[in-house]
Amino acid sequence: MAWTKDPQVEVDGSMTSLFDTMEDINSSECLAKAKAIAKVDGEVTAVKNMAFVFVKPHANNEAVQKLVKDKFAESKISITKEGKIDGSVIDKKLLIDNHYYSIANKAKLTKPKDLAVPESGKKKFEEKFGLTWEAAIKANMVMNAAEAAKKYNMDAESINARWAKAKDKGNLIKFGGGT
Repeated sequence: MAWTKDPQVEVDGSMTSLFDTMEDINSSECLAKAKAIAKVDGEVTAVKNMAFVFVKPHANNEAVQKLVKDKFAESKISITKEGKIDGSVIDKKLLIDNHYYSIANKAKLTKPKDLAVPESGKKKFEEKFGLTWEAAIKANMVMNAAEAAKKYNMDAESINARWAKAKDKGNLIKFGGGT
């Protein structure tokens, strides 16, 4: 299952997250991009897009379930199967851990100096904050969420509130999907 832990691949000459690269594109684009990354030839056959959709526990009620079904029907998205996954199964199979690993890895587990930041992200960083990513790292001005929580004695709610405030003021950038 190592491939599920946000593998880094070469895209356009630099290393980046495979998951970030494939995020928010349809299946045909995803296959074409995978073919380019793997440097293989051959036809890419159009396929039907499919997704596993789950409603998070805090929102899982009849009204939200109906809303999801109605929006899918409105968009001509068919539901082929429905079910319930017990919490013990989610824990045993690490479903949430693996689903959110890419985000958690960058936000909490990896030190900023060890992140594979794409060149486009470094450029956005410099434009937004007036110094290079490398200079900010060297000056110890960048930390992940876990480091910030510890240094500033903040809990997850406080970190989230600061993040929301920075986002509202336009004081943040995203290096890629999930980061």
